[in-house]
Amino acid sequence: MEEHSAPDGGIMSERRDSGSDVEAARTDERRVLARTLHDEVGQLLTGVRLELAAAVERLKGAAVPDSGVIVDRLQAAVGLVDLSARAVRELAGTLRPPVVGQEGLVAAVRWEASVFAHRAGLRCEVSADPVNPSPGQETVLLRILLEALTNVARHAGASAVSIRLRQSRARLILQVRDNGEGLPAMVDRAPTSLGLLTMRERAAALDGQIYVTRMRTGGTRLVVSLPLEPVLQTQGSHA
Repeated sequence: MEEHSAPDGGIMSERRDSGSDVEAARTDERRVLARTLHDEVGQLLTGVRLELAAAVERLKGAAVPDSGVIVDRLQAAVGLVDLSARAVRELAGTLRPPVVGQEGLVAAVRWEASVFAHRAGLRCEVSADPVNPSPGQETVLLRILLEALTNVARHAGASAVSIRLRQSRARLILQVRDNGEGLPAMVDRAPTSLGLLTMRERAAALDGQIYVTRMRTGGTRLVVSLPLEPVLQTQGSHA
């Protein structure tokens, strides 16, 4: 690949296209894996549960020595299968690519924030300006947002989260801030932890950066910065 400067972005545009292709490939892989987990593994676990439940019913009415102990063990196995099935559903939901839909990135961010607030029991405020990302940037920003919110729910001990989405002349900026105890496991003790590493890799694929800061007043602020595509920059400058 030749490196040259050009009005249309030159080498940076080629890198960005490559990053978009990589993200598209990852999205397809996650979609296939999510479908496999949900359909095939989920169906297998359902079949195991039905067989165990049938065995429990047969033993309850049979004159078998120590049948009560066996029934208890089988019922415990049913409970473990239920837990496994739930874990598979949750994992499939996590792997399933986020859907932006026709309403765009801002609506998708607001939707994900409302779902997170309901599940985690936290206040979640969203402030979003009109933005004009590429499809690849939409997917990356939503994936990073979901990872950031997951980290907040697991580690921050927060009661509120604020999400800010805006666009400058040259960059897309997403900020996620919480009022918790910070994320020492991710920021201080393990700055290259898997969650943060994955977010940075997603951003880097589109020539972007991620900054994580522990606030003096408490909590953590994560900022994602992605460069706008050259065409989108031109459109924004005339807006």
